[in-house]
Amino acid sequence: MKRLLAGLLLLAASLAALAAEAPLPAPPARWATDEAGFLSAGGLARLDARLEGFERATGSQVLVWIGETTGPTPVEDWAVRTFAAWKVGRKGLDDGLVVFVLAKDRKIRIEVGYGLEEKVPDAVASRVIREVIAPRIQAGDPDGALDAGVGALLGTIRPDLAGEGAAPSSGGPERPARRLTPLQLVFAGLLVVGFLVLLVTNPGLAFYLLVSILSGGRGEGGAAAADTRAAAGVPAAAARREDGEVPMLRRQLRQRIDEEAVKAAIVEAERGTTGEIRVSVSTFFWGDVRKTAERSFERLGMTATARRNGVLFFLVPSRRKFAVLGDAGIHDKVGQGFWDAITAAVEGRFRKGDFTGGLVLGIAEAGRVLALHFPREDANPNELSDDVDFGE
Repeated sequence: MKRLLAGLLLLAASLAALAAEAPLPAPPARWATDEAGFLSAGGLARLDARLEGFERATGSQVLVWIGETTGPTPVEDWAVRTFAAWKVGRKGLDDGLVVFVLAKDRKIRIEVGYGLEEKVPDAVASRVIREVIAPRIQAGDPDGALDAGVGALLGTIRPDLAGEGAAPSSGGPERPARRLTPLQLVFAGLLVVGFLVLLVTNPGLAFYLLVSILSGGRGEGGAAAADTRAAAGVPAAAARREDGEVPMLRRQLRQRIDEEAVKAAIVEAERGTTGEIRVSVSTFFWGDVRKTAERSFERLGMTATARRNGVLFFLVPSRRKFAVLGDAGIHDKVGQGFWDAITAAVEGRFRKGDFTGGLVLGIAEAGRVLALHFPREDANPNELSDDVDFGE
């Protein structure tokens, strides 16, 4: 009876959590939508007309959507799922962009389709939020904030048609260098020594603090798009972009990934093959995701299998980046086409925040191809652990 009651309570709590999650808004009928009364009527009309004209002239679709709140749902997850559901931009070109403003939450988020990522990378989108939109909102000029922010984005995409300057650069007029006082030098030295000590005693915390400082925190602004894609080689991966979030702690990662489901998928996939599959989930990475994934590939012994047929799924949920790496043995059999296919298979799930579902899907596909080229043998030892790796 107690177990039944506990189960019912757990079910009720789960249903309540799902009910509390902010629903995705319907695709907007106009280019600029204000469901929070954030802009003046004139400001909204001018913004809408400007975006409509830009799409007619260029084909690229840029939207502004203003609402109240995402509730308990993290804005990054909500924005990614909303952007994917709306299918912004032209099919096959993925040249859409949406500026999300959550007035009550005081959050701004820019989601960018793959077709515009080279023109509007993370650094540009983040600067538009921090340096153009947020300061004007704080000064009490929401109309001017969105007008200037959109102008900066359009100017970056098509400077010849936007009618506004491009996004602010990180440069500017040179200023004479300021000399530090002796007290400031001593304080800076103590900070460096303290960081080095922390780096030796607790490297995870040290990098967490460093990335948190460099990312500038959350504040009213937000990060740029959080979409990801990767393709693998020998081992090789082409990664997409990061979203500027501070890294997740390991306990948060374990809440986002169903370890048992992923492990069960690995066990099932390896039943028919001598190949080895591993999953490594990281709180963050430093530098290039491909190089970080390759370090994990080496650390986990993926290159030490007898037939060099290991496959690694490397995932950083907080930055929505991932890489799929294959060792030389399997790559020689399947070629680049397989990595492109497996990337496409899992990408949609990852973009929606369904990391467990994406991993399970990718593992099953990897197992199928491994079984085709490296079928199970009578003596079929498990060369590598099936557990999900959560970093060093």
